[in-house]
Amino acid sequence: MKIHKEGRKAIFYGTTLSVVLLILFFFIISYPKPWEIVVFVAVVFASLCLLFFYRHPNRITKCDERMIFVPADGEVVAMERIIEPDYFNHEMIQISIFMSIFNVHVNWIPASGTIVWKHHYDGENYPAYNPKSSDLNERCKTVIRLNNGEEIMITQIAGIIARRIVNNRIVNDAVFQGDELGIIKFGSRVDVFLPVDSDINVTIGQKVRAMKTILAKL
Repeated sequence: MKIHKEGRKAIFYGTTLSVVLLILFFFIISYPKPWEIVVFVAVVFASLCLLFFYRHPNRITKCDERMIFVPADGEVVAMERIIEPDYFNHEMIQISIFMSIFNVHVNWIPASGTIVWKHHYDGENYPAYNPKSSDLNERCKTVIRLNNGEEIMITQIAGIIARRIVNNRIVNDAVFQGDELGIIKFGSRVDVFLPVDSDINVTIGQKVRAMKTILAKL
């Protein structure tokens, strides 16, 4: 287990502040007031929360080009056929995974291929479990052309708490199953768009783990 690079600065500042307050309140002042103890506990708690949130587990998976793995930890909250309007312009299967603040928020590449299209959209901050979030929230769409010629889309969606989507992939990047796609900071959602003839391997309400749960077979 390691800490994601996006969280290292915040964790460093939180830890430093905790140490400074510890020295100030308990060694210099000696008899801290109740409100000072509350401040210290709150800072330590916030630092531990950041440490928990930015955890970056190793998800070693044996590559299998016949499989599309789940790109994010969370719960499958929606599955439907819709016309994806921004790139495909035809019917696709959309599978939505809600990531609570307790889930790992790193996102992974679910299948090997090449990034052929990517676009970031500014937007609102509806709760990520709300169906409106797919179309109205801040989001980043990434299309991967798989080695077999099929194309899939992964959409990272910000939520009511999430305020930043990190995705450093660029068009023409060659990517491999299990590579990092990015991270969404705090509660959020990931939508995956698959060809309509995909053999779906998950159900609504199912708890899934990135790079461990098979999403579909092509």
